[in-house]
Amino acid sequence: MLGSTRRLAALAAALTVGSAALSVPGTAGASPELPGTTTATTSVPTDAAGLGKVIVAFGDAGIPAGTLAALRDLGVERAIELPTIGAVAVTADLAVVDLLRTLPGVVSVEPQRRLVTDLYASKEQINALGVDEAATYTTRVGGKRVTATRPGVTGDGVTVAVLDSGIFAGHPDFGDRVVKGLNFSYSEVYQQSGFSAEQWDTYAESTGGLALQDEIGHGTHVAGTVGGDGSLSASQGGPDLAGVAPGVDLISMRVATPGFGIADDIDWEEAALAAFDWTIRHREEYGIDITQNSWGLLPTEPNCLGLDCGEPTDFDAMSAMIDSVVDSGVHVIFSAGNSGPEPGTIGGYHDPANGAILVGAACKSVDSSG
Repeated sequence: MLGSTRRLAALAAALTVGSAALSVPGTAGASPELPGTTTATTSVPTDAAGLGKVIVAFGDAGIPAGTLAALRDLGVERAIELPTIGAVAVTADLAVVDLLRTLPGVVSVEPQRRLVTDLYASKEQINALGVDEAATYTTRVGGKRVTATRPGVTGDGVTVAVLDSGIFAGHPDFGDRVVKGLNFSYSEVYQQSGFSAEQWDTYAESTGGLALQDEIGHGTHVAGTVGGDGSLSASQGGPDLAGVAPGVDLISMRVATPGFGIADDIDWEEAALAAFDWTIRHREEYGIDITQNSWGLLPTEPNCLGLDCGEPTDFDAMSAMIDSVVDSGVHVIFSAGNSGPEPGTIGGYHDPANGAILVGAACKSVDSSG
């Protein structure tokens, strides 16, 4: 239905405004070091088991053959290939993290970051009421005022991948439009030291039913803002609670789980990176037009203890991944988070310069909490 890239991008921007925002407190990483030197493990974030969480980058040459085997030999607990950006997400003992730079082809070892949920706005605030109806407007062409008609925008024919806590597919407002569920959270898998991209695809598919649930509720709220049709509220005589584009198809990509908490520490960066990587490799198969991302990455990890915490890193996995998603032809939409309005409160990894569409929020004029 959307006949041009400009119109699709405009719809994509509308989908994010008013959505809930997942933020990701995380590390900005240690100071750059030469390959082969020792990583400052005081600046490496650790999970509940005390294992370090990092992204190992191999540069433009990609991940060398045999890397997963080499990681197993070093004693890593888990490694997930991210072939799109030539990197591997690694979970390992801190002593093992110190050895990762010695692997062939490694150009950088950077800390992972975490996820945290934030709040939302409303459809009315973003002037999205009535966009499904055709409307006339006037403009100037060649110095003359002309009248034209804007067709109604419902999202028919558009597929939106929602990276979040899952979507409760059984909600009446979605009908049969949640067309696929994929689970990228590692919490349900048996410990395995290395995953190829193909193995990770199999895991995401085989546990995909979990993405069609939503123990947190955040992803269902976001999906409702994007494409709920408001039918449940209407059937009970309630207000119009339809989303911005109630005709879109939705793909639920579960990257946040209650196992890590409800308000913060939702999951690790690797989950979102793996979901993006899958999107690039399968976008044509599933016709994915837009990724909806109501989450962010904060610059520092709470348990980052080194003096170099917060310094710029020599490889930003998320920035590289977003670049790749945009280059593949998918519109990447990010919420601006809830930490503004001061300077520096928007994470640099989703800078619009990399092609992502970053959408800010607004303040409610009245208190709606009562």
